[in-house]
Amino acid sequence: MDNRAAQQRIGQIRQQIVQEIDDKDQKLEYAQLWAGFYKKTLQQRLDQLNKIQNVNVEHFKDGGLSLQNANLMVENCIGKIGMPLGLGLNFLINGQYYIIPMAIEEPSVIAAASAAAKTIAECGNGFETYSTRPVMMGQIQLLNVENYSKAECLIDSNKVSIINRGNQACANMVKRGGGIEDVKLRQLGEGQASVDIFINVCDSMGANIVNTVLEHLAPLVEEITGHQVGIKILTNLCLNRKVTSLFRLNIEKMSYKNYTGQQVASMILNAYKFAELDYFRAVTHNKGILNGIEAVCNATGQDGRAVNASLHGYACLNGKYKPLSKYWIEGNEFIGELTIPISVGTQGGVISQNPLYQAVLQILEYPDSQRLAEIMACVGLAQNFAALRALTVEGIQKGHMSLHAKNIAISVGVPEHQVEDAVLFMKNRGSFRKETAKEFLKAYHLFQEIGKVKGKKNQSLCTFSAQFQLEGSQEKVELHVVFDCHSNKRIDVDFLSKSEISIKLFGSKSHTWFQHLFKIINKVKIEEESESLPKKGLTVKLKVISILINLLSYNLLIIDYEKTRNYLNYVLNQQHIDFPDGEIEFKYGIALLTELLHIFEYNIQQFIGEQVLKNALLNEQNLIIKSHLNSFELWQRAKLDKEFQIGNFWLYRKKRLSCTMMLLCDCINFKTIDEKLVELMKQLGDVYEIEITLTRDTEKWKDATLKDPNIYTYWLMQHDQLLQGDRNCVLDQFKNESSAMLEMKRQRIQPLLPSSMAHLSKQATTAVSLLYQSRF
Repeated sequence: MDNRAAQQRIGQIRQQIVQEIDDKDQKLEYAQLWAGFYKKTLQQRLDQLNKIQNVNVEHFKDGGLSLQNANLMVENCIGKIGMPLGLGLNFLINGQYYIIPMAIEEPSVIAAASAAAKTIAECGNGFETYSTRPVMMGQIQLLNVENYSKAECLIDSNKVSIINRGNQACANMVKRGGGIEDVKLRQLGEGQASVDIFINVCDSMGANIVNTVLEHLAPLVEEITGHQVGIKILTNLCLNRKVTSLFRLNIEKMSYKNYTGQQVASMILNAYKFAELDYFRAVTHNKGILNGIEAVCNATGQDGRAVNASLHGYACLNGKYKPLSKYWIEGNEFIGELTIPISVGTQGGVISQNPLYQAVLQILEYPDSQRLAEIMACVGLAQNFAALRALTVEGIQKGHMSLHAKNIAISVGVPEHQVEDAVLFMKNRGSFRKETAKEFLKAYHLFQEIGKVKGKKNQSLCTFSAQFQLEGSQEKVELHVVFDCHSNKRIDVDFLSKSEISIKLFGSKSHTWFQHLFKIINKVKIEEESESLPKKGLTVKLKVISILINLLSYNLLIIDYEKTRNYLNYVLNQQHIDFPDGEIEFKYGIALLTELLHIFEYNIQQFIGEQVLKNALLNEQNLIIKSHLNSFELWQRAKLDKEFQIGNFWLYRKKRLSCTMMLLCDCINFKTIDEKLVELMKQLGDVYEIEITLTRDTEKWKDATLKDPNIYTYWLMQHDQLLQGDRNCVLDQFKNESSAMLEMKRQRIQPLLPSSMAHLSKQATTAVSLLYQSRF
């Protein structure tokens, strides 16, 4: 006996091990087949469904319902309304994986249910389900009942006759194992009673067959009881047709976001208790369950209104509206359960009128009505669990609004292939409004226009945003740039967010810095001759873009001098070069710089009419970048080879503070522009640039600072006095040499300035003193 028992135990263990291996293999196979499904294109998803499930996916493309059939289904038909159809994934039900079609217009439902189902499969053993037989109840109303006991006895004593008569009206149902199973009378009061007919409707929803049977039985019931019969109708509260879904999770495995499993379980229980205590909360709690159940109803051609009525009726069966689901803890397990009365069918009704429903049932492996109801209960419970977890851990809006943003994007006209980019743009801006979606659309259209000129093809896009309220602008200056940074990783940067990548590419410049800078720039602003507000806005916008280009190109040279130099040399010479490789921040910066240059050129070509000014602005912008390249080159030679060209270094270094560009932008507002005016602006800008560079570089100078180009440091290295920079005599020597050059340029330009500009020299000196503290 002992040996026999041992052998049986060994056999049981071996069978258990084999089962566990099979379960692991099934999970692995499922994960391999459906991982990343949400990342695929619509066509790729259809192709996968066709390949794996052997489903004819053509019906999914048009909704399956022809206009002719629609006209036959309802009165006064004028068309059809579509609804998105998706797949709920990761549902492990009674040891078998299901992919579950769900049709719903509300964002986040399918994603949330799938995520919850994955947790339930991984932290437990999936869903367990149970269901009663598909018995529906019909009611025959009795009126003017004076003796309820007598009526009850008459119905009970004639039950067999009633069942036999009723089954004549559903002979085919009886052949399939269905038909009337019981008849009872219920006292209602006020002279009314209900003769309840209980019918096994097999795989049908049951409404039509139950009502047919009731109509057939009404004369017999009236004859037996001697009382007048009122209405004959089924009830949607199908208490004899219940289904239960249940899951058990290991609490230690329930960790989510930054919370432990114990914390998550406790928070969900608190949220569930809230619904138990308050019927206002309970209604919304149950609505979340119905989000999942109705989505499957819609996809499989069910009467969702009947399901809704049954569930809400069941929720308040005991006189107070209660949550349909239950949650509790046993030992180290968190348990969720949903028991509901639900009537659905896989035969009859509209299912045969739309081939799409047949395709959907094929995906579900042609379930009977009980199995379909069990699947719906699992989806409802998963959706409820997902909602409670989201509410307690991160708030429901985070995921919901991100998906709702798709609807917003579509409503403002974002192209289908850019909706995901628009959603991420809104998400990173923290604004899910039509205005934000329109900002993306505007940036996208600009990207498209530039792309047509440059012959670019659209790729996965990154974004850059900047908003400034600046002096001299009637409204906010807003930039929303969409571009391809040649990376699989999506990056969205707000200039003012002070994110790590923003600081790396632009330094610590803030909105306050920009406001201060523009306040000073406006002190040496040329008086406008045109009052055109659009041109005023363009002036400020071009200044902002140029400053951003200036900052970005300079900092990219600091990040990676060789790659930036090589790339920009080709770009400036309008030659093709492969996009440089590097860290994602560097690639983002290079791509953004390229796009900003395109946007700068686009605005000039589109909105400035005078060719001489167009050329001057474009050439000046290129000169700024070339000057950065050359100043870094001369800086490296000075540091490494002790090779000095102070005149050339001055020429390039002063462009770091691009006063000439600011003056040329002001010329946009002039009524007449010629070569003489442009040349005068260049000479005037040259003076300002030398003065501001002289003041800035001496103020910023520190002992032996060799990281960034600096004119004073360069001069000290040339004179072999790098460590003597703080001595007044050394500083005076540099001042005398530099001031002499500056004064010579001032004297040369002063006679050329018209009276309207004579004041600018003094104002420029004042502006420089506001920006930097002079050491002279």
